[in-house]
Amino acid sequence: MKVLATPRSFGKNNPELFDILRDAGLDVVRNDTGGILSAALMCEKLADCDGLIVGVDPVDAAVLAAAPRLRAIAKYGVWLQMVSSFPFQRIFMSSLNVTLGHPTQGSKNG
Repeated sequence: MKVLATPRSFGKNNPELFDILRDAGLDVVRNDTGGILSAALMCEKLADCDGLIVGVDPVDAAVLAAAPRLRAIAKYGVWLQMVSSFPFQRIFMSSLNVTLGHPTQGSKNG
């Protein structure tokens, strides 16, 4: 299973995280741009991904449409401004699983 991890800080203080994910059978593609991905780059990088670990990068209906294999999205971090434009209707009508925050902090899985 191929997963795109867009946050630059994901695994920064614990590089072993990528070993754990690899050992779980995940092929993690990291954001190597040094910045926030544009919608066009998100479309390009997600085209053959099954999962997404997203920070503040754009995730809209066009990005999701370019990711036909996408089955899971995990929101990394606490900045939830992107949620207001998140295409929840498209997600809830599909088989995508979305995680916002940490379950012990009262968030719900999609």
